[in-house]
Amino acid sequence: MGCKGSYVAPLGEETPLVAADGLEKCIRRLGVGSVWHEDAPLGKRVLLSYGTYTNLELLEHYGFLLDENPNDKAFIPLEPEVYASSSWPKDSLYIHQNGKPSFALLSALRLWATPASQRRSVGHLVYSGTQLSSENEIFVMEWIAKSCHVVLENLPTSVEEDSLLLCALDKMQDPDLPMEVGNALRSSGVEFSAFLEAHDLKIGDGNVGLLLSEKARRSMERWKLAVQWRLRHKRILVDCISRCTEIISSLSPTFLGHRGYQS
Repeated sequence: MGCKGSYVAPLGEETPLVAADGLEKCIRRLGVGSVWHEDAPLGKRVLLSYGTYTNLELLEHYGFLLDENPNDKAFIPLEPEVYASSSWPKDSLYIHQNGKPSFALLSALRLWATPASQRRSVGHLVYSGTQLSSENEIFVMEWIAKSCHVVLENLPTSVEEDSLLLCALDKMQDPDLPMEVGNALRSSGVEFSAFLEAHDLKIGDGNVGLLLSEKARRSMERWKLAVQWRLRHKRILVDCISRCTEIISSLSPTFLGHRGYQS
């Protein structure tokens, strides 16, 4: 039995693994999760699990992210009393990648929205995931939606701006659309100006794609990954607002959708 397999890298590149003292030690040296606890036959392909990482963690540690990552999440600022009124760990109070508030976040906010004198009597219901009342649930959903909206408003770019920028970056090397790309990138303002300055580039009458050196192309790929991450992060918050609005509407027939936090 040998310990020679192959490690499937983030971009599909295969790197051979060779170790004389067992596959598990071989895997540990890579710093990723082990999915195999026995020696593998010589030449057998070995797949490694990256673990339950968010897209930000994958990007920071491995240089890639996933379009659909079930482990991705977003956090919103919470009142200090929310933490004080429940026993949930802070890292469990988040929004899932599909915009759904976590079980712990909903429980903590339902308890926080309950008058302090009544919390002890409803605690067992809250921790079992039970909705306490329509009024309590509407308050919680409105609070979450408003908090998501505030976070989005305070970010330097919007979903629309990031989407346009990603489209422009995708087309940057397209020789058929040089001026359209140049105009789109100019609209990104400070970011694009910083990119041009860092690589001593200028947008002129020629083909934009031909102005990029190999170093600039690599830098643009990293820039694109960063924009992809922040766009996905914003969409989690936008989806959460939509989800909360739907729940409010279903619980309150008189809800008119005139809130300032609508997506």
